[in-house]
Amino acid sequence: MRAIAGHLWTTALVCLAALCAGEGAAAQPLCLSQPERNFRVEVQLKLPKPEIDRSLSRRQLAERMGKTGSQVHGLHSHGTGLRYSLSHAALPKEGGFCFWLETVVVEVTYASPKIFVASEHRPGGCNDQAILAHETEHERVARRTMEGFRPRLSAVIARAGLPQPSAPLWTQDHEAQAQRELARVGELLAPEMEEMRKLMMERQERVDSPNNYKLTQNRCPNW
Repeated sequence: MRAIAGHLWTTALVCLAALCAGEGAAAQPLCLSQPERNFRVEVQLKLPKPEIDRSLSRRQLAERMGKTGSQVHGLHSHGTGLRYSLSHAALPKEGGFCFWLETVVVEVTYASPKIFVASEHRPGGCNDQAILAHETEHERVARRTMEGFRPRLSAVIARAGLPQPSAPLWTQDHEAQAQRELARVGELLAPEMEEMRKLMMERQERVDSPNNYKLTQNRCPNW
Protein backbone atom coordinates (compact mmCIF):
# COMPACT_ATOMS: atom_id res chain seq x y z
CA MET A 1 0.00 0.00 0.00
CA ARG A 2 1.31 3.42 -0.87
CA ALA A 3 -0.21 6.70 0.21
CA ILE A 4 0.26 10.21 -1.13
CA ALA A 5 -1.26 13.23 0.60
CA GLY A 6 -1.67 16.73 -0.72
CA HIS A 7 0.86 17.72 -3.35
CA LEU A 8 3.80 15.64 -2.11
CA TRP A 9 4.69 13.14 -4.78
CA THR A 10 7.49 10.62 -5.10
CA THR A 11 8.04 9.06 -8.48
CA ALA A 12 10.44 6.53 -9.90
CA LEU A 13 11.83 6.01 -13.38
CA VAL A 14 10.04 3.17 -15.17
CA CYS A 15 12.13 0.90 -17.34
CA LEU A 16 11.56 -2.40 -19.05
CA ALA A 17 10.78 -5.12 -16.53
CA ALA A 18 13.49 -7.48 -17.72
CA LEU A 19 16.20 -4.80 -17.60
CA CYS A 20 15.09 -3.47 -14.21
CA ALA A 21 15.30 -6.95 -12.78
CA GLY A 22 18.70 -7.52 -14.31
CA GLU A 23 17.38 -10.52 -16.17
CA GLY A 24 19.33 -9.93 -19.35
CA ALA A 25 18.23 -9.95 -22.94
CA ALA A 26 18.03 -13.71 -23.38
CA ALA A 27 14.75 -15.25 -24.50
CA GLN A 28 12.46 -15.74 -21.52
CA PRO A 29 10.15 -18.67 -20.83
CA LEU A 30 6.66 -18.35 -22.27
CA CYS A 31 3.87 -17.73 -19.78
CA LEU A 32 0.44 -18.94 -20.80
CA SER A 33 -2.85 -17.16 -20.28
CA GLN A 34 -4.80 -17.97 -17.12
CA PRO A 35 -8.42 -17.86 -18.36
CA GLU A 36 -9.84 -18.93 -14.99
CA ARG A 37 -8.38 -15.87 -13.27
CA ASN A 38 -9.59 -12.25 -13.48
CA PHE A 39 -8.13 -8.75 -13.28
CA ARG A 40 -10.05 -6.03 -11.42
CA VAL A 41 -9.54 -2.30 -10.90
CA GLU A 42 -11.42 -0.76 -7.97
CA VAL A 43 -11.47 3.00 -7.36
CA GLN A 44 -12.90 3.95 -3.99
CA LEU A 45 -13.90 7.45 -2.86
CA LYS A 46 -13.77 8.48 0.79
CA LEU A 47 -15.95 11.59 1.11
CA PRO A 48 -16.67 12.40 4.78
CA LYS A 49 -18.97 15.26 5.72
CA PRO A 50 -17.06 18.40 6.74
CA GLU A 51 -16.80 19.55 10.32
CA ILE A 52 -18.36 22.94 11.12
CA ASP A 53 -15.97 25.19 13.08
CA ARG A 54 -17.11 28.50 14.60
CA SER A 55 -14.11 29.06 16.86
CA LEU A 56 -12.20 31.65 14.79
CA SER A 57 -12.99 35.32 14.31
CA ARG A 58 -13.14 37.12 10.97
CA ARG A 59 -9.65 38.49 11.60
CA GLN A 60 -8.27 35.05 12.48
CA LEU A 61 -9.79 33.53 9.34
CA ALA A 62 -8.20 36.29 7.28
CA GLU A 63 -4.82 35.55 8.85
CA ARG A 64 -5.32 31.86 8.13
CA MET A 65 -5.80 32.73 4.45
CA GLY A 66 -2.86 35.13 4.39
CA LYS A 67 -5.14 38.16 4.03
CA THR A 68 -4.05 40.13 7.07
CA GLY A 69 -6.03 43.32 7.45
CA SER A 70 -9.14 41.86 5.83
CA GLN A 71 -12.20 40.26 7.39
CA VAL A 72 -13.20 36.80 6.21
CA HIS A 73 -16.67 35.55 7.12
CA GLY A 74 -16.30 31.92 6.05
CA LEU A 75 -13.81 29.39 4.73
CA HIS A 76 -13.86 25.89 3.28
CA SER A 77 -10.72 23.88 3.98
CA HIS A 78 -9.83 20.40 2.75
CA GLY A 79 -7.13 18.31 1.17
CA THR A 80 -6.95 15.38 -1.22
CA GLY A 81 -5.37 12.05 -0.40
CA LEU A 82 -4.37 9.10 -2.54
CA ARG A 83 -3.65 5.50 -1.54
CA TYR A 84 -3.17 2.55 -3.85
CA SER A 85 -2.35 -1.10 -3.54
CA LEU A 86 -2.33 -4.26 -5.63
CA SER A 87 -2.48 -8.01 -5.31
CA HIS A 88 -0.65 -10.39 -7.61
CA ALA A 89 -0.22 -14.08 -8.32
CA ALA A 90 2.82 -16.06 -9.44
CA LEU A 91 3.41 -19.59 -10.72
CA PRO A 92 6.89 -21.17 -10.71
CA LYS A 93 8.31 -21.44 -14.21
CA GLU A 94 11.84 -22.46 -15.26
CA GLY A 95 13.86 -20.73 -12.56
CA GLY A 96 11.45 -17.85 -12.18
CA PHE A 97 7.74 -17.13 -12.11
CA CYS A 98 4.84 -16.35 -14.39
CA PHE A 99 3.47 -13.19 -12.86
CA TRP A 100 0.23 -11.22 -13.16
CA LEU A 101 -1.84 -8.72 -11.25
CA GLU A 102 -5.28 -9.66 -9.97
CA THR A 103 -6.47 -6.42 -8.34
CA VAL A 104 -5.48 -2.78 -8.23
CA VAL A 105 -7.26 -0.77 -5.54
CA VAL A 106 -7.16 3.04 -5.59
CA GLU A 107 -8.55 5.15 -2.76
CA VAL A 108 -9.10 8.90 -3.25
CA THR A 109 -9.91 10.84 -0.10
CA TYR A 110 -11.60 14.18 0.53
CA ALA A 111 -9.21 14.79 3.41
CA SER A 112 -9.94 16.68 6.65
CA PRO A 113 -12.82 18.77 5.27
CA LYS A 114 -13.84 21.69 7.46
CA ILE A 115 -16.18 24.65 7.04
CA PHE A 116 -15.31 27.70 9.12
CA VAL A 117 -17.90 30.32 10.03
CA ALA A 118 -16.61 33.47 11.74
CA SER A 119 -17.34 33.48 15.46
CA GLU A 120 -19.01 36.91 15.24
CA HIS A 121 -22.04 35.34 13.55
CA ARG A 122 -24.75 33.82 15.74
CA PRO A 123 -25.26 30.09 15.03
CA GLY A 124 -28.50 29.65 13.13
CA GLY A 125 -28.76 33.34 12.31
CA CYS A 126 -29.17 34.79 8.83
CA ASN A 127 -25.47 35.48 8.28
CA ASP A 128 -24.51 32.08 9.65
CA GLN A 129 -26.89 30.30 7.28
CA ALA A 130 -25.80 32.39 4.28
CA ILE A 131 -22.14 31.60 4.95
CA LEU A 132 -22.88 27.91 5.41
CA ALA A 133 -24.77 27.83 2.10
CA HIS A 134 -21.83 29.41 0.27
CA GLU A 135 -19.17 27.20 1.85
CA THR A 136 -21.30 24.09 1.33
CA GLU A 137 -21.24 24.85 -2.39
CA HIS A 138 -17.44 24.57 -2.19
CA GLU A 139 -17.95 21.15 -0.58
CA ARG A 140 -20.28 20.06 -3.40
CA VAL A 141 -17.73 21.18 -6.00
CA ALA A 142 -15.03 19.07 -4.34
CA ARG A 143 -17.29 16.02 -4.20
CA ARG A 144 -18.52 16.37 -7.79
CA THR A 145 -14.98 16.77 -9.09
CA MET A 146 -13.72 13.67 -7.31
CA GLU A 147 -16.72 11.64 -8.40
CA GLY A 148 -16.20 12.79 -11.99
CA PHE A 149 -12.60 11.59 -11.98
CA ARG A 150 -13.44 8.15 -10.66
CA PRO A 151 -13.96 6.56 -14.11
CA ARG A 152 -10.86 8.35 -15.44
CA LEU A 153 -8.66 6.85 -12.74
CA SER A 154 -10.10 3.41 -13.38
CA ALA A 155 -9.59 3.73 -17.14
CA VAL A 156 -5.99 4.87 -16.95
CA ILE A 157 -5.10 1.77 -14.93
CA ALA A 158 -7.17 -0.61 -17.05
CA ARG A 159 -5.61 0.48 -20.36
CA ALA A 160 -2.00 0.73 -19.13
CA GLY A 161 -0.97 -2.77 -20.23
CA LEU A 162 -0.21 -4.03 -16.73
CA PRO A 163 0.45 -7.78 -16.56
CA GLN A 164 -2.90 -9.53 -16.30
CA PRO A 165 -4.07 -13.16 -16.21
CA SER A 166 -4.68 -12.95 -19.96
CA ALA A 167 -1.02 -12.01 -20.58
CA PRO A 168 1.31 -12.94 -17.69
CA LEU A 169 4.98 -12.03 -17.79
CA TRP A 170 7.97 -14.03 -16.66
CA THR A 171 10.16 -12.66 -13.89
CA GLN A 172 12.89 -14.00 -11.65
CA ASP A 173 11.52 -12.27 -8.53
CA HIS A 174 7.75 -11.87 -8.31
CA GLU A 175 7.85 -9.71 -5.15
CA ALA A 176 10.26 -7.25 -6.72
CA GLN A 177 8.11 -7.25 -9.86
CA ALA A 178 5.06 -6.40 -7.74
CA GLN A 179 6.90 -3.40 -6.32
CA ARG A 180 7.81 -2.24 -9.82
CA GLU A 181 4.19 -2.52 -10.90
CA LEU A 182 3.08 -0.62 -7.78
CA ALA A 183 5.48 2.21 -8.65
CA ARG A 184 4.08 2.21 -12.17
CA VAL A 185 0.53 2.53 -10.82
CA GLY A 186 1.63 5.58 -8.85
CA GLU A 187 3.14 7.16 -11.96
CA LEU A 188 -0.06 6.55 -13.90
CA LEU A 189 -2.18 8.15 -11.20
CA ALA A 190 0.00 11.19 -10.48
CA PRO A 191 -0.88 13.28 -13.58
CA GLU A 192 -4.57 12.39 -13.27
CA MET A 193 -4.61 13.56 -9.64
CA GLU A 194 -2.83 16.77 -10.59
CA GLU A 195 -5.41 17.38 -13.32
CA MET A 196 -8.19 16.72 -10.82
CA ARG A 197 -6.75 19.27 -8.38
CA LYS A 198 -6.34 21.83 -11.15
CA LEU A 199 -9.95 21.42 -12.27
CA MET A 200 -11.17 21.57 -8.69
CA MET A 201 -9.33 24.85 -8.13
CA GLU A 202 -10.84 26.36 -11.27
CA ARG A 203 -14.34 25.33 -10.19
CA GLN A 204 -13.81 26.63 -6.65
CA GLU A 205 -12.71 29.99 -8.03
CA ARG A 206 -15.99 30.24 -9.92
CA VAL A 207 -17.90 29.69 -6.66
CA ASP A 208 -16.00 32.69 -5.26
CA SER A 209 -17.01 34.98 -8.12
CA PRO A 210 -18.00 38.60 -7.31
CA ASN A 211 -21.57 37.80 -8.36
CA ASN A 212 -21.80 34.88 -5.93
CA TYR A 213 -20.37 36.99 -3.13
CA LYS A 214 -22.96 39.66 -3.85
CA LEU A 215 -25.78 37.10 -3.79
CA THR A 216 -24.56 35.82 -0.41
CA GLN A 217 -24.39 39.32 1.05
CA ASN A 218 -27.85 40.20 -0.27
CA ARG A 219 -29.40 37.34 1.70
CA CYS A 220 -28.97 39.22 4.99
CA PRO A 221 -29.34 42.91 5.92
CA ASN A 222 -26.42 43.30 8.34
CA TRP A 223 -22.84 42.09 8.04
